[in-house]
Amino acid sequence: MSFFLYAGVVRFNIFEVIFAATISAMDHIKEGFVLVDEDNNYLASNPAAEEMFPGIGSIQKGEPVSTVKNWPIELTNIESNSIEFSMGDFEEVHFRASISPAYTQDKALMAKIIILSDITYSVELLKKLRNAAAYDNLTGLFNRKHFYELAAESIKRAQRNSRPAYAGMLDIDFFKKVNDTYGHDAGDIILQSTAAIIRQTIRSYDLVGRYGGEEFAFVITDMECEAMLKMVERIRENIENHVTTYEKEFLQDVRGREISYQKFSIKITCSIGVIKFSDDDSLESALKKADVALYAAKNGGRNQVKFCEGLVQSSAA
Repeated sequence: MSFFLYAGVVRFNIFEVIFAATISAMDHIKEGFVLVDEDNNYLASNPAAEEMFPGIGSIQKGEPVSTVKNWPIELTNIESNSIEFSMGDFEEVHFRASISPAYTQDKALMAKIIILSDITYSVELLKKLRNAAAYDNLTGLFNRKHFYELAAESIKRAQRNSRPAYAGMLDIDFFKKVNDTYGHDAGDIILQSTAAIIRQTIRSYDLVGRYGGEEFAFVITDMECEAMLKMVERIRENIENHVTTYEKEFLQDVRGREISYQKFSIKITCSIGVIKFSDDDSLESALKKADVALYAAKNGGRNQVKFCEGLVQSSAA
């Protein structure tokens, strides 16, 4: 049997046999397989590659593989190693390409084997894990730890460039009453809307994070004091003027056979304390001072901004 197999093989060029067997095997793997010559001209591909790059199977052998629609520029001049790249205008798809060179007996490059893997799931999972470590899952703002990391760098940069910097603390007034009256689901909606208002009112490069509970912290740099106070006052006004509509379920009878819904319009206010950084302030010391200013606003009647510069406190209103 082995003799006849050998006799059958030697009837063909051994390289043709290996090539045909390789292509046949590649038809059954989920990774994309593309074979190009030393000048990146197309030689062969498998069905998985054609799903990733529609049209690759239609080009002629010897044509530049770069003529394939959306062929990644990252693969143009690489002879070996692996590389990751993304494609897609509306929904990104992420790939990893492993390039293996094929040499002649004289060590001259004669072809390149490109194996393409769709790593979108892994990339998206990693993004979610990173987001979980950096963002508050309820409000979408930076969590306390990540806020500290980014704010510390922002403050150092402002101090290095002799630019003004401010730290602020914001607390929702009578938040416990919201939870007690309407329930914790309503409280969560209030936290989300408050976070959105702060984010929409400050500039895109200013930093804001959920400090804890119903308390938020922010850092503002590169803004003169008067303009900063006007912006912070707009935060307070926007929160005061915002109406949150909340729909709550009620059971009509003890057996729970009928459910009715009641809509509530919830309005809240907030108190804000702001501190201007001094030369010897750290982020921690400035936030502590801002917290003192916040409680001065609370003790002064709530729904107001208190600004602390040195030992002098004044209302921004």
